[in-house]
Amino acid sequence: MKNYILFSLVTTFCVAILTSYTTQAKPIWKFSVVVAVEKRTADYYQTTLSKDIKLIVREQMATVNANFNSTDKFEGIYNFQVDSIYVFEGAARNEVFRPHPNYAYGVVIDGYSDNSLGGGWWGTNQTIYHSWPQSPNFNSGPFGPGATDGLTHEFGHTRGGVDIYGMRVEGSKNPINGQTFEPVNSIMNFPYGNIVWDEYTTNLLNSTGPDPIVGDQWIARPFPGAIGIKAVDSQGRGIDNVSLEMYPVDWFSYSVSPTPLPIQRFLTSSNGQYIFSTNPFQPASNGYPWNMRYSNFLIKATYNSVVAYNWLPLYDVQNDYFRNGANSVYNKVVEFPDQTPIIRISQLNSSNATSGGVLSVSFTVAGSFNQGNSFALQVIDPQNNTFVLQSVPGTQSGTLTGTLPSTTGTSVYRVRITSSNPVTRSSDYGIVIRPNQLVMVAPFYDCQSGKISFNTTGGNGSPISYNAPGIIRSSAISNTGTVEQGLRNDPKPIPITATQNGITVSYVFDLGTYCAGTSPTGAALALTQPAYTCQTGAIVFNVSGGDGSPIVYTAPGIIRSATTDRFGTVEPELRSDPKPLSIQATQSGQTIAFIFDFGAYCRGVNPTLTLLAPVYDCATGAIHFNTGGGDGTPIEFMAIGITAWTTNPDQFLDTGLRTAPDVQPFTLLARQSGRMVSYSWNLKAACGRARLGTAEELSELSVLVLGNPVNDAFTVEIRGVEGQGLGLRLVDGQGRLVESRSVVKAGTTERHRFDLLRQGPGLLFLQISSGTQRKTVKTLKL
Repeated sequence: MKNYILFSLVTTFCVAILTSYTTQAKPIWKFSVVVAVEKRTADYYQTTLSKDIKLIVREQMATVNANFNSTDKFEGIYNFQVDSIYVFEGAARNEVFRPHPNYAYGVVIDGYSDNSLGGGWWGTNQTIYHSWPQSPNFNSGPFGPGATDGLTHEFGHTRGGVDIYGMRVEGSKNPINGQTFEPVNSIMNFPYGNIVWDEYTTNLLNSTGPDPIVGDQWIARPFPGAIGIKAVDSQGRGIDNVSLEMYPVDWFSYSVSPTPLPIQRFLTSSNGQYIFSTNPFQPASNGYPWNMRYSNFLIKATYNSVVAYNWLPLYDVQNDYFRNGANSVYNKVVEFPDQTPIIRISQLNSSNATSGGVLSVSFTVAGSFNQGNSFALQVIDPQNNTFVLQSVPGTQSGTLTGTLPSTTGTSVYRVRITSSNPVTRSSDYGIVIRPNQLVMVAPFYDCQSGKISFNTTGGNGSPISYNAPGIIRSSAISNTGTVEQGLRNDPKPIPITATQNGITVSYVFDLGTYCAGTSPTGAALALTQPAYTCQTGAIVFNVSGGDGSPIVYTAPGIIRSATTDRFGTVEPELRSDPKPLSIQATQSGQTIAFIFDFGAYCRGVNPTLTLLAPVYDCATGAIHFNTGGGDGTPIEFMAIGITAWTTNPDQFLDTGLRTAPDVQPFTLLARQSGRMVSYSWNLKAACGRARLGTAEELSELSVLVLGNPVNDAFTVEIRGVEGQGLGLRLVDGQGRLVESRSVVKAGTTERHRFDLLRQGPGLLFLQISSGTQRKTVKTLKL
């Protein structure tokens, strides 16, 4: 029980504060408070306690301060200083909503509430309504110990604390598994007789410190760079292909929703991890407590017929941010019991194989498989066709072997071990399978210079001789040359043959079709982000530009069959402990490099900041700077004529600037961690004011492929050709026409989707032409 008898306690407490400050060298966090006491309440307690109401209030506030400073975990010493006390008559709501510009916080003490207004923290008015029925028993009234604990709780709200009890779940209101969730012990959970400042509340209050709390960034910002779930067995090893469901908990509902959240990808990856593409708590959601959509989640993880659960409360995730920073990855672990049956591939005899060759795969098992179970070795091709190489009965670890299927091209296949009782499977392992016969594929060709390079795959490694009329080469075994000028002027299909050990294969290269609508390819060689499959480790290098001659790749940690091979598989050891890959490409003596952080890529994190097209309101001049990627640190924005450097992405253009007929494109800038990026934005084009007809006013044709590489379909967005005719031609890597389309009059944005269900894997070229503008974009069909 707290002592409320002597005003000298206030003086003693202040001395204690100063002594503590001197000893611990902590700053004093001072907040000015005005207190209004309802007249009947003041009269009653002045008579009952034989004290002036101002003394009673100051004694209670001294205890509130003592409650805050009872822990040494705060980085400052709290001093909620009562600078004004007055007595009022009438409705308490009038005092709650009364402005107090000269004070940080207001407190309204009311022992005669008419229940017209709920008690607690009214953040919009920065006032605590201390509504507590008066009682002849002092301990039960508004100045008693329980009420003072409650007042301390409300002052916790003033500095950013949240109601942790709002995350609680009652088992009777949990239709998923009937479990109760009890949040961490805290004064912000249950305050009465409980002066415990939990880690989460301590972190929040230290983050706000002595400063005014403006907006919702104090609660919306402290999230780690990525939020994930990791499914593990009893030894802590990751389990892939675990199905995940997230059942949300609404604030103060004390219940679990019977409907799970939609998840973009439902299965864990090869290391047992699933990373959310967006924050599941949905911060900055207006209309919800603390602008946070959800307070907690029940995770349901299913592996075969075994189900495991865990809770994901808000404080767990945000504590990880405070411990490890904005670039950390938070994982909520869901552990499966010992009996969960799991298969793991331990060894392959080869990651690069030839069709018709023998594949040998060793595997280990954990948990119990039922009698009558059998294990099967499966190989899955890029079209998801499954080949069973061997199936044997058993319940223990072992090795399976089989003959690889035949193929006419080099592709990345997936290997797995499956079981029948219960039905489960291992992680997929990527391998490259090549044809055992020589195959010719599309050559590299530079339409500008006429340089050409023949391409083959498969074969037995012995010398190859080529025959290609109209192509000048140094010898019969040379795979590079130059197309004769006459043939380039009057292009015709070129029959190219390759002979190895008496076996001849051919490829007809349609020179005219290949170069029709193709932009000049004399641009410098560039490596772009590779196509990567996180579950299998399969990777495909991507390049643009260059002179058409062969490219040699260097990539430590990636298994490939030849230095000129673009296909490969990241080594298992590197996949289990991911580090950025250094990929180099060398062509005609020129070497370029690309650093690919495949670990971040698979977590859904893009560490590279980019500026995207802004959101602009042509009527009001409101503009929002749009970014992608980044490292999670603050971003600053600037554009001459719009704003100086600022962290606020929302700005306005004045009327004169946005309506000027000769307004020029703006250069938008963004910087983060010392890195600056830019974006050229045309206001007239964005608002449909760009006139067509003169060369200098013609909008530039821009093409954006949505998703690359692709599977069953791909979508392209075309801008900058509004009102013009538009032609689209999709051709494969051999120059064969897949589909063509035409648009009589293009809109501001043309969006076209191409179905690739009948198309095999490989490169595709989309040729876009409009007026005098032409552009070709590449996409990879997996």
